Amino acid sequence: MSPLPTRFGEAPFIITFTLLFTCEAVASEVSSEPAKKAYLKADAGAVLFDLPKYEDGWGVVGLAPVSGPFFSKSGNQVGVIGGLTGGLVTDYSPSFLDGFVFFEASGSYGRSKRDYSSTLGSDSAGNNIRFGLFNGSNGFNSSNAAPVTYRLNSDIEYSNFVFSTGIEAEKGAWKVRYQFGPQWIILNQTFELRGNLVATPSTFYNRDESLNTNYYGGQAGISLSRAVYEHLFLNLEADISLLKMETRYSGTDARTGGGGSSLALNLDKIAYSPHATVGIRYQIRSNVELGLNVNYNYLSKAPKIVHATGSTAFGNFVPASLTTQSASIWGATAGLNIFF
Repeated sequence: MSPLPTRFGEAPFIITFTLLFTCEAVASEVSSEPAKKAYLKADAGAVLFDLPKYEDGWGVVGLAPVSGPFFSKSGNQVGVIGGLTGGLVTDYSPSFLDGFVFFEASGSYGRSKRDYSSTLGSDSAGNNIRFGLFNGSNGFNSSNAAPVTYRLNSDIEYSNFVFSTGIEAEKGAWKVRYQFGPQWIILNQTFELRGNLVATPSTFYNRDESLNTNYYGGQAGISLSRAVYEHLFLNLEADISLLKMETRYSGTDARTGGGGSSLALNLDKIAYSPHATVGIRYQIRSNVELGLNVNYNYLSKAPKIVHATGSTAFGNFVPASLTTQSASIWGATAGLNIFF
């Protein structure tokens, strides 16, 4: 699984934590790195996403400036993740290369779902905060006299598929793998915003939005493994991917008394994604290992919704749009690996 820079200031990141326990069936003695042929690995654990935050509430009634955003939620979310990897180390050794050809396919799925809430009134200057409609017209007002409770449900789904081929070779005490292949990442985000007047809960402003993003491209990297003590092995891996990002956005809003709008947007970009893994494995018998794996994925571009901004004096909100920020994922997983 793929999961370095963490977030600084406004730069958000996607982050995944993975605690990996591995069971591997091997044919050699436990005092050295096992020789492997076909293998199957399964793992599950925790994931931390650091994505662009959901931000809104920029508008103010009248022409006074606003310092917003007044509603800034989501972004850092912990969830669960699982993965499956299968591979085969062949007996084929190209004459011009020192090692054996291998093939590997891996897939992982992670999800995080959280609820957030906040009560908004006017800002420190007495300006009434307003959430504009998607079409740029007046939306829903919050003030000291009529504050609004906002609730946000944020649902993140993340899938990562990699198909690799390469060469596995012995370099002294190290087993080295050079690998490359296609990669596909799916990042889906769903937001449900619900606003109700504190004094009159039947007065509402509802919003539903989705960001569906696909990353297509290729990954190349190197991984290393060696025995560091009897029964104990160290794993290191570094990869980098070049990806095309395709984001499809849709949203609808509605408010008490009528009014509402919908919006659909597309955004295509080129992104890169480095990935690093550090892990250890402990072999408890000739065909079983337990281990710990920590990995990190960085996405140079992840989609972010830019909601309506402006003043409501003349209904001059700028409609919503899409932009990008960086993101990252950390992980820790426990799992079972079987070699045949």
